[in-house]
Amino acid sequence: MKILVFLILLINVNPVMAATQLNLADSLNRVIVLETTPCYGTCPVQKLEIFADGQVHYQGIANTERQGEYRLKLRPSALKALQKCFRDARFFEFKDSYQQKVSDLPSTYLTFSEEGRTKTILDYYGTPEAIKQLENEVLALLKRKGWRKVEKS
Repeated sequence: MKILVFLILLINVNPVMAATQLNLADSLNRVIVLETTPCYGTCPVQKLEIFADGQVHYQGIANTERQGEYRLKLRPSALKALQKCFRDARFFEFKDSYQQKVSDLPSTYLTFSEEGRTKTILDYYGTPEAIKQLENEVLALLKRKGWRKVEKS
């Protein structure tokens, strides 16, 4: 009886463990993430993730040209060029957060991972131009051709 209970638990827990491991593997392979939050107006709410293999996942949540989930594949040279922008800007040397006592602005979270290091910068107000330029480089991917909508099954 104990063996039967153990086998049932093992079968039921394994899919959860597999999904957790898959999500962990995905997060370990993310190179760049840009996420924007809502404001009181019509600010875009979106998330763009770039993975080490060149896959780009986009989710347009509100006030965006593309609504829903989309995928794009970057060439290795394009991914390397984008990573070089982050290195050249010395991304890891910036503060973690740029905020002021101002209301009704969206926040942008920009994350970069490289060589076992990961840093996220919160851009709310007063962010250096170099970080704004990196955000624009990432958002420029939305203008590329080749985006495929992910159909829900």
